[in-house]
Formats: sequence, structure tokens, C-alpha cells
Amino acid sequence: MKRVSSLLVLVSLLPLVTASAQAPLAWSWFRAASAASDWSINKGHADVSMNGGAFTATLWDDSTTNFARLSLKGTVRQGRVTVRVIINNTDVDPFRVSGQLKRVCWEGGGREILFLSDGVGVVGLFREIPSGRCVPGK
Repeated sequence: MKRVSSLLVLVSLLPLVTASAQAPLAWSWFRAASAASDWSINKGHADVSMNGGAFTATLWDDSTTNFARLSLKGTVRQGRVTVRVIINNTDVDPFRVSGQLKRVCWEGGGREILFLSDGVGVVGLFREIPSGRCVPGK
């Protein structure tokens, strides 16, 4: 009976393991810009899409669950990302930033990092890569 119940527990957990292995990797972001004599810093989670040569991202503010602080749209060419940034719900003009997408792998995982800058401010994005999806030395 113990074997049957153990088997049932393992079978019931299988969908959770499968869903977790196929879940998209979560992105986090920050934006730092000079403001008077201090820095203005925002952060949160992001929905990022890189398909073909297109790059889009919606950067959600940490202070609320339903405010997209920034919208990014642009291109990816040979790891170089160039985007137009819109700061939502402001009168700030859209601006362009660019940067190189980097992937760092280590034993047991890794991270993708993207710093976008126009020389005045910076938008940083990153996501953790679980073991098996990032191979050191490649």
C-alpha cells in the first residue's frame, strides 16, 4: 500500500514539475536617471519578447501591480539591442537607448543581462536561467 500511495504522490506532482520546466523565465528591471541633485530609481518585473530581430518589453512598476511604467520597442541585431523608450503617463518625450545583451553561465544556472543607455540614464534588465538551460563555456 505504501508503494501505491508513494506512486500516486509522485504522479500528482508531475504536472507541477512539467509546468515549472516550461514556464517562461521572469525578467526584472530598474531605471536610473539623474533628477536635480539625486537619482530617480524605479524597478519592477517585465514582460520581454525577442522574436526574430524584434524586441518589445513592458516594464511593470513594483509599487503597483497594474502600472506599466515603461514601454520599449526596437530591434536586436547580433546581441545589440536598440529601442525607443516611452515613459507612460508622462509628458517626457520618447528617447532611444541601446546596449549589448550578455549571457553569463555557471555550474547550475546563469543569467541574461541587458544594460540600455543613452549616456544620461540607464535601463537594466535581467533574468535568471535555471540549470540545464545555460551551459558554461558556450
